[in-house]
Amino acid sequence: MLVQTGHVQIHNIDASSPHTIRVDFNPPYKRNPHIQLGIIALDVAPDNELRINSNVEEIHPDHCILRFNTWASSNITWGRISWMAIGTAIHELSDEDRDELVPGTDVVEHPK
Repeated sequence: MLVQTGHVQIHNIDASSPHTIRVDFNPPYKRNPHIQLGIIALDVAPDNELRINSNVEEIHPDHCILRFNTWASSNITWGRISWMAIGTAIHELSDEDRDELVPGTDVVEHPK
């Protein structure tokens, strides 16, 4: 099992400007990992209702795409979102599975 964590920052999100962020996994996973998101901090415009939607738009063995948006009159001026990816490590691939990797994918060996 491989667990990777990190955080991303978001800036100036309002109803007309959703924000997407690509998160790369190094090393990549054997299959699409499970992703968990958490809100660490938010700064919103004064006299504003707080509305935020955060989700994982795409999941791949080597990366995921996170999407953040708000609606109505909400305006998020800054935020920090944590992410955690949990899945099977790519070094657990069989030789046959390694032959099927997309060209250019790096395989990082880890001691078992």
